[in-house]
Amino acid sequence: MKIQKSLQVLRDAAKARFDRLGKTKKNIPLPPNNGAENSGKTLFQRQAKMLGAQPPVLQSTETDKKEISMTLWSHWSGKTPKEVEKCYSQLEKVNGSVLLTIEQLLRDRHQVSACQVPGVLVRTKQNVFSDFANRLSVLLDKVLSEDTSLRDRIYQSDGVLKTPVLITRLDNKESLMRSESLEAVSTGVYFYPYVDTASCSATSMLTLYIDDHNMSESALMNGLKEGLRKATHHADDNLPKLPDASGVSGWSDVMNYYEVTKESELLKKFKVSEVAELPDLSEMSDWSALPDKYLKSREIIQKYLR
Repeated sequence: MKIQKSLQVLRDAAKARFDRLGKTKKNIPLPPNNGAENSGKTLFQRQAKMLGAQPPVLQSTETDKKEISMTLWSHWSGKTPKEVEKCYSQLEKVNGSVLLTIEQLLRDRHQVSACQVPGVLVRTKQNVFSDFANRLSVLLDKVLSEDTSLRDRIYQSDGVLKTPVLITRLDNKESLMRSESLEAVSTGVYFYPYVDTASCSATSMLTLYIDDHNMSESALMNGLKEGLRKATHHADDNLPKLPDASGVSGWSDVMNYYEVTKESELLKKFKVSEVAELPDLSEMSDWSALPDKYLKSREIIQKYLR
């Protein structure tokens, strides 16, 4: 069975989305032809969209990386699958490891459902009747309606788009590969800074484990608030950020961003022989002037999806 949501349904759902308040962080304009609606607008002038009314569900072992990427990025960004496909090669640099993880979860016979929160997924077992995903989606909507500061932070977080949060039930039969890293953030809600598949433990996603046995709705909602706050903070802290372009005069000012300490390492990274072959940063007023090869996850997300 393929993804329970055709691309046409995604297009139809996109028409029903409405504006939400809140500003994004970096003043990087969209590339040309990325939709007339946002043409010519810088990031701080644009408003993100609420998510479509029918979140997609991934449950086929035949679903490939590109289909997963187009489905999730379209849902999370409010763009059409056609728009997302245009920048697929750039986005794959951001979430390629996430796509591989989801592919493995599907091969492990898990179902991965999106919800009404960008960057948040729910994992359940395939072919096992459960209302867990639907219940979580409803509760998450209530949580973010009550806590607007948390809602704004998640919607504006580039970190959770780079490192999504996977919510799943805590199974006593499940053996975590790094059990010492499981942290109780509230009664019945546990934060795990990894994602485990049948074959490996990876840092491509974060996991919130839920033990909702005999838990009241209010207790679970409070736990979800704490868990989402923890996960968002963790994801954002792990995402490098370029400094203000106006304060940068040369490549030595952005060494930390590219995780190098020597000029020779920087040259090797970009396959050039001297700094003169790199773009002149002193003449830049905005990081969007840099070609994509010089941009990392945060700027690519901002450039193509915000």
